[in-house]
Amino acid sequence: MTLSTTSGSVSGSYSYAWASAVLPRSAGRAVRFRGMSIFELADGRIAAYREYFDVGVALLQLGFAPESLAKVLARRI
Repeated sequence: MTLSTTSGSVSGSYSYAWASAVLPRSAGRAVRFRGMSIFELADGRIAAYREYFDVGVALLQLGFAPESLAKVLARRI
């Protein structure tokens, strides 16, 4: 963890079991990935918060086919 008077960050490994009705085919699957949380402080309180992680790693663990991910990512180039 890093912390200053105006910002901070935390990095680590995260894991959870997917339980969303949005993707019933992935229900119960364990997902593990590394990520980082970054926050900005103002007047001693969190004014902004962001999280960064490799969504591709999470989607593969949820059962998405690598070919499907490649097709979607190719559209962003």
